Amino acid sequence: MKYIVKIILYAILTYAVILVQTTISGFFAINGIKPNLALVASLLVSYIAGGNDGIVFGWIIGFFQDAVSFTPFGLNTAIYATVGFVSGFFKRRFYRFSPVAPLVMFGGVSLIYSFTGYILFLAGKVDIFFISENVLLPEAFYNTTLTLAIYYLIQLLWFIFKREGKDVR
Repeated sequence: MKYIVKIILYAILTYAVILVQTTISGFFAINGIKPNLALVASLLVSYIAGGNDGIVFGWIIGFFQDAVSFTPFGLNTAIYATVGFVSGFFKRRFYRFSPVAPLVMFGGVSLIYSFTGYILFLAGKVDIFFISENVLLPEAFYNTTLTLAIYYLIQLLWFIFKREGKDVR
């Protein structure tokens, strides 16, 4: 029963993220670069809940994004499931070493995601240095900053609820 409730909650979160990303994320654009909220959500869920939940959530959010986008069907599903696995794996291995670990992981995954998109769709059509400087690096920076801000907000709320003695699980 617990897993069914978790999947339903992931589906609701996915619906909300995709709805915001496809409708109002343009209002948050900086120099024409919009945050990839699906990537941010996938990173956060997998980093907080672990690799198995990350794969499930990544698959769900990728599937729904494939349904509303013009990319080849299944591509986002595979990418976000992989992001979920990598993020969950990273947390399990490196979480205790440093508070900088989330920054390195979120930034690295966001850069890899951006360059993967370039390789799949724009390779040979646009200069790699131009697109890196003007799109890929700013997008990775924007996604990493947004992910870190939300992650540390969740950590702060977790600490406050835990300190007050409320059960947060």
